[in-house]
Amino acid sequence: MTVLEDYILDEKGVLFLENVSYEEAIKTLVKTMSDRVGDKCDQVIEKVLERESVVSTAIGKGIAIPHGRCPFLLDFSLAIGIVKEGGIFWNALDGEQVKIICLIAGPENNPTRYLSFLSSVTSILKEEVLRMKILNETDKKNIVNIFRSC
Repeated sequence: MTVLEDYILDEKGVLFLENVSYEEAIKTLVKTMSDRVGDKCDQVIEKVLERESVVSTAIGKGIAIPHGRCPFLLDFSLAIGIVKEGGIFWNALDGEQVKIICLIAGPENNPTRYLSFLSSVTSILKEEVLRMKILNETDKKNIVNIFRSC
């Protein structure tokens, strides 16, 4: 069983970002989920930004994992942003700019599964070899496959 077995991630959900703020990155990534969240993108953005206002989801090593739980979502979705040049200031614990963003949106009614998925994504990204593969990759399909193989 892979981490993404029950989660939706496809090439549409992988974006290469540049010259954006963390708020713009969140909005852009949530909009890639429009086929899964319908006309509720603004509400997902609101939940993710609300969570971000509590404490930064930039965990260090150039990684941010913004996330939000929404009562109207029936399943989990993941969108990935990769910053090739520079980075995004995100108030990270280590002060580094963010280069990999994994945005997670999911239902409120399954906190155990939600936290398990969040933990799995964090573990994947903390592994330097995988993080470097993701950062150096230019093909969205290959990025999806990196996540699907873990």
